[in-house]
Amino acid sequence: DLIARLLERKPAKRIGMLNGRAHDVMNHKWFEGLNWAELEARRVIPPRKPKDSDSAKRLKESGLHALALAGSRVSVKGHDLDD
Repeated sequence: DLIARLLERKPAKRIGMLNGRAHDVMNHKWFEGLNWAELEARRVIPPRKPKDSDSAKRLKESGLHALALAGSRVSVKGHDLDD
């Protein structure tokens, strides 16, 4: 239900674009029990913390790792990957 409502084609009917704005999303049943104040304060413990090797593996699988090794300047969402 949440995904379908977020992906609603017509903005006038899309959750988050209605009168309640972000509160409509925050009050959706999928987020029931989530303490938004704790989340905003960054005090919520994630259910799973990725290992450093996870991101290196995804980078390698995406092919960007080879570009970075070849000396190409690679940027993803404004972050350089050639460090």
